[in-house]
Amino acid sequence: MADWSGTARSNYFEVKDLAAFKTWLESHSLSLLEDDADPCKPSTKVGFTAANTDHGAWPSSIWNEESDEYEEFDLVSELWQHLVEGQVAVLMEVGSEKYRYVTGQTIAVRWDGRVVHLSLNDIYEKAAREFGVDVKSITPAEY
Repeated sequence: MADWSGTARSNYFEVKDLAAFKTWLESHSLSLLEDDADPCKPSTKVGFTAANTDHGAWPSSIWNEESDEYEEFDLVSELWQHLVEGQVAVLMEVGSEKYRYVTGQTIAVRWDGRVVHLSLNDIYEKAAREFGVDVKSITPAEY
């Protein structure tokens, strides 16, 4: 049996308190990205990756040393609270289990907690509507 392996990163956005954001990232095993697109102009925008997490996926639990067990959390619900008004964070995650399954999803979250989600699997319904065929006639791109 193969393991799923992925890559996950965000776009760049502004946060209310950079020190608090860095502490939050560290507590969730996430890695800070700094927007250095223009070296002559320092940016106030940051992003992050899941480079330090198991299999490269966005984490959904953290180890609690006091209780000696994992605790579930909602990454998006915690993230939006760091965003400056007017900012939108986009989280992308793609991966595969060899060639059996290819997965991908993206979530956009606004500074007020409003969320939009898109999955690669959405293509089946979209193609069926666009091409006027039964969605069941489209075979999945998987094992």
